[in-house]
Amino acid sequence: MKHTLLACLLLVFSIAELSAQITFQSKTNITTATGVNPYVMTSGNLNSDDLKDIVVVTRTGNTIEWYKNDLNNSGNFIKQTNITTTLTTIIGVNIADLNNDGFNDIIASGGGNNKLAWYPNNQSGGFGGERIISGVLTGPGHIVTGKIDANSSIDVAVADYGANSVLWFANDGSGTFSSANTVVNVPNSGPLDLDMADFDGDGDLDVVVAYNILGTVELYDNKLIQTGSVSFTKYDNTVSTGSDYIFDVSFADVNDDDILDIIKADVGGAGDATYYTTSSNTTSTTFNGTALTTSLTRIATATVADFNNDGYNDVLITSAQTTGADAVILESNNDGTFKPETIIADGLKQVYSVTVADFGNDGDQDIAMLSYQDSSIYFSLNNLIALGLDDANPNAFKLYPNPTANELTLQSNNNLVSDYTIFNNLGQKIISSALDVSKKINVSSLEAGLYFLKLNNYAETFKFIKE
Repeated sequence: MKHTLLACLLLVFSIAELSAQITFQSKTNITTATGVNPYVMTSGNLNSDDLKDIVVVTRTGNTIEWYKNDLNNSGNFIKQTNITTTLTTIIGVNIADLNNDGFNDIIASGGGNNKLAWYPNNQSGGFGGERIISGVLTGPGHIVTGKIDANSSIDVAVADYGANSVLWFANDGSGTFSSANTVVNVPNSGPLDLDMADFDGDGDLDVVVAYNILGTVELYDNKLIQTGSVSFTKYDNTVSTGSDYIFDVSFADVNDDDILDIIKADVGGAGDATYYTTSSNTTSTTFNGTALTTSLTRIATATVADFNNDGYNDVLITSAQTTGADAVILESNNDGTFKPETIIADGLKQVYSVTVADFGNDGDQDIAMLSYQDSSIYFSLNNLIALGLDDANPNAFKLYPNPTANELTLQSNNNLVSDYTIFNNLGQKIISSALDVSKKINVSSLEAGLYFLKLNNYAETFKFIKE
């Protein structure tokens, strides 16, 4: 049934394809003086100026730092006052509005003193005091957020490496959290990374976990919709085995078939980036791996985004090496295969984390990167050649940013008066409304996953990823 509904949607699916080559400006240094060993970064709007700012945590420096997007003025990011924290060996960070005040807060984990904490946005360019979610963990690391129990507030999940567990904490809407709930506990497994999305399209958030010690990737189905309460059941088959050191795992539609895949980066040994498709939409599915061709070794991250606005997903890959190329993009051939890599950056020293966002606020996806060994941050702006729309086509459209966490913008050559409908990947109607004068669409309430936006007055349908 899922595939039938998708096929019906795809009959009307069209995108104003732009003939665009992927090129980026030379990397620009933001700072060479982060706390020692910047380890993880993320991005989001932290001060209500509609620009994406950057947050960085440092593993040895024990700092939480944020950099205000000032590209419209100084042409760079401006470091703000460090966020006061008691965390040590900080190896996890995320951004979300935890107290429902309309402002993004910061969540971080301290593997050195076993704490998970959040820092409320004070709505005036700073952050309030540390609020502990849990102080009794065992090496907490990477963090994801989402509406795990499907209520109106954002919950928090973390990989608790030393306890061999993935845990989640229910938010009551004010930023007060429950005690730990277990997603999964696997002895001697070492969960290092995780991601959440509605993988099976049933309306709740599922979890994928990368296990460092076991060298495996496993997928867990959230049974909330089926049973009325949150519990997780492992898929019958393992997604991936035999890895040396899986550093990054996420959900994404890598091959543009409108079904979420799983992509991993293995930093151990020679390293590889591989994505996995499914054979069915059931928990008994098998997973089929396709290795991505790159010259990079010791692959640290693999990030999926549409870098040339052609409606097809490309892949950004980074390396934990200290010499040679550090970041490359594999441009989609629009058929599930990829062109030879384009080098985006070199000269960095161990790019353990990147964040992709429209930093320039011009409708294309830009990149920021950490350089672990030399305590530096860099960004590179997308030089998308086809920034405009086809002037000869009065009904040419562009939807951005994609993926998005909160908001979509529609650009057109006409005044674009239309109703719109958003469908999930089962073809179920989720939102139906009319475009306002800003041409912005708020999708912050959607669960993470794949969606379709249909412009009813123009018979145009776009796909987008909600993060």
